[in-house]
Amino acid sequence: MRHGKPYRRWGGAQKRVNLLRNLVTGLVRFERIETSIARAHECQKYAERIIYVAKRGDKDPDAMRVADFWLTDKAQVHKLFKVLGQRYTHSNGPFTKIHKVGEPGFLGKMTAFIEFKGNPYPPLQPFERKNPKWLINVLLQGAQQDFHDSGLAQKTNHNITNDRSMDRLSDAVSEVKLVSSVEGTVVNERTGLSDGHDGKNYEGTPV
Repeated sequence: MRHGKPYRRWGGAQKRVNLLRNLVTGLVRFERIETSIARAHECQKYAERIIYVAKRGDKDPDAMRVADFWLTDKAQVHKLFKVLGQRYTHSNGPFTKIHKVGEPGFLGKMTAFIEFKGNPYPPLQPFERKNPKWLINVLLQGAQQDFHDSGLAQKTNHNITNDRSMDRLSDAVSEVKLVSSVEGTVVNERTGLSDGHDGKNYEGTPV
C-alpha cells in the first residue's frame, strides 16, 4: 500500500528525475511511447505541465529554462514550442491519453501507451475483456438457453405467420455475443456500439 507516498520513488530522487526526463523527451519526440503503467501515469503529470509551459512561447525565458531542463535531446525544444505548443493553443487540456495494454510487455509488467492527442498515428483500439460472469452476460446466456429449450424455433407460432421471420429471430438470438467492458464502457461486439530510432536511449518504446 502507498499510504503517505505522494509519488513513486524509483531508487531515489536523482534516478526518478532522470527517468522522467527521458520519458518526457521520448514522448515529445515520438508523440506515442509504450512503457509500464506506473511510468505512464507519472510521465503524464509532467507531460501535461510542459505543454502549458510551451504555450507561453519561446520568448519567455522561464519557459525556455524549463524546456531546456526537461528535454535531454535539445533538438526537441523547437518541436515543443513550434509544433506541440501551437497545436494546443486553443485547448485547455488534457493533452495526453493513456491506453492500457492487456498483456505483460517488454518489462514483464502490464504496459500502457501514452500519447499526445492529435498525433499523426492511427488511433489505438481499446483492449476488450470478456466477462462471462458479468450480470448482462449471464442474462444473455439464460435468454439464449430459454429460447432454445422452449422449442419456439421448431414450433409454429400463431402470432407469426411467416416462417422466415421465425428463422431470422432464431438466427439473431444465436448470433448475440458476450458484451465486453472496454475501460469503463460497454461495447456490443455485434453492433460495435458503446454506452455511454536515432541510436539514442529513450525511455519507452515508440510506436
